[in-house]
Amino acid sequence: SLTVQISGFFQASRRCGDVMAMFLYKDFLIIATGLFDKDTGLWLPIIDISWWSAAGRGSHTITHSVPSFVAKQEAETFAVETAKAWVDERLKAA
Repeated sequence: SLTVQISGFFQASRRCGDVMAMFLYKDFLIIATGLFDKDTGLWLPIIDISWWSAAGRGSHTITHSVPSFVAKQEAETFAVETAKAWVDERLKAA
């Protein structure tokens, strides 16, 4: 089930200290975090959005064409705000 998959991902990620935010936003599950790029010394926002619809489970990941940040908190804040904006746009288009 999605709950078991997400729970397993969250527990594994927590052990690694990777997950900043995991929350429901308008019935979409958002997982947002920052990933440190050793080559650049910057933090990259990582965004995963999952949902259920009549067609089944949907998922969208945003990792490309996003800015890098000096601080992890900035990358995580950007990830959360970007995820919410993506959900809002998807709902507006529906």
